[in-house]
Amino acid sequence: TPAMREGEALVLVGEASELGRWDTRRGVKFQRGQDPEGRLAWLARVRLRRGKQVQFKCVVAGPHGDTWEEGENRSLVVPSGLKKPLAVNLTWLGGEGKKVAGN
Repeated sequence: TPAMREGEALVLVGEASELGRWDTRRGVKFQRGQDPEGRLAWLARVRLRRGKQVQFKCVVAGPHGDTWEEGENRSLVVPSGLKKPLAVNLTWLGGEGKKVAGN
């Protein structure tokens, strides 16, 4: 997990409208919670269209700029035949991330 300060939020953003179309102010905010084993985790729920490939990243969004995780965009193909929700586990990619000033 990246270092976060007061006023910042961990946000899931991506190309899909459900992920804010790369706008951190419209992305899906993660909430602190627990994983199935009872460990501290950041959790986000989003409903995506089945059968579609989605590109996305995790971002620490804050009043003094956003810090995007490093590396290439992540990619997920949402299976079309799902009968129950798909759980996806993510790990923050790369150190302190890339700072982008201003919102």
